[in-house]
Amino acid sequence: MKGAFVVGRFCEPAVFVSLFLCAVPLHLAFADEPSRADLGAKIWYADNGQEHALLGGAVLSAKLLRSVEVEGEFLQGDFHNEGDVETHRYFEGECRRRFRYGYAGAGFSYRQVNTELKPGWVWDDDRPEREERNADIYGPYLAAGLQGPLFCRHLKWRLSTAWMFKDFGELDDLGYDGSHASVEAGLEVAFKKLFLSLGYRYERYRDLPPRLSNGVASDRNVMEGPFSTAGVRF
Repeated sequence: MKGAFVVGRFCEPAVFVSLFLCAVPLHLAFADEPSRADLGAKIWYADNGQEHALLGGAVLSAKLLRSVEVEGEFLQGDFHNEGDVETHRYFEGECRRRFRYGYAGAGFSYRQVNTELKPGWVWDDDRPEREERNADIYGPYLAAGLQGPLFCRHLKWRLSTAWMFKDFGELDDLGYDGSHASVEAGLEVAFKKLFLSLGYRYERYRDLPPRLSNGVASDRNVMEGPFSTAGVRF
């Protein structure tokens, strides 16, 4: 059982990403107009209430039908806290129906957490801290957004929201709840083949385990910070 758990823990994100990448070429068969795909690099300077970390990764989106598109996102970064290294990996994918000034859709989010203690330290087997600090968060979410032009056709404002209403991850077994809501607000400059966006991302979790720093417990229910995305359009 333990071996199956380990395999499942690391295979689920890979399966999720593979399914998304397989879905992108569907536009070749079903699109009734020339499709468009965006590929960008994204960075997020995130604050988890104790430390800051620079998370980086990629964003890929593709239009399947005239008003239906899919998007996948991957981010990874390390938080350093008193010598410990806490690695966060985000896998998100969604399918949405686009309207003139916005969209609505649904997706799946997987947040993988791995904590390595500073050299010379080991986990205390009598405490649940190891499980709390390595618990993954994953589940379905609903998404909606608005956008519109600002001053000229190349400049747009964007507002995106998501609600992961159920956490099927490991925190539930420990008496916590990783379900959360997120908001992204920003501006995008787009041309025929290039785009650049700047904004701010805010995530609010229902009940994450607190962390001790210098003997003081800190709330870890909020992650927030500025982000930037730059990429090409096909």
